[in-house]
Amino acid sequence: MSYLLAQMFSILSKSSQLSLREIRCLCCDIIMSLFIGPAICEPEKHGIIAEIPISTIARHNLNQVEINLKKRRIFSY
Repeated sequence: MSYLLAQMFSILSKSSQLSLREIRCLCCDIIMSLFIGPAICEPEKHGIIAEIPISTIARHNLNQVEINLKKRRIFSY
């Protein structure tokens, strides 16, 4: 995955009208959307925790954490 992101960054920085900041934001968004966000919301599916049941309240809190991380990511760029 890191190779694909590096290639995407390289190609976009050479041939695109996007600024480096926008390209970095795009790469960060891909990582957050495909890996970190789903792992936070559903840790069982990603092998983070296997034996501990997650209550509905805890799952709601995890979803809120993921939403707040998305908001921070948007405002940081």
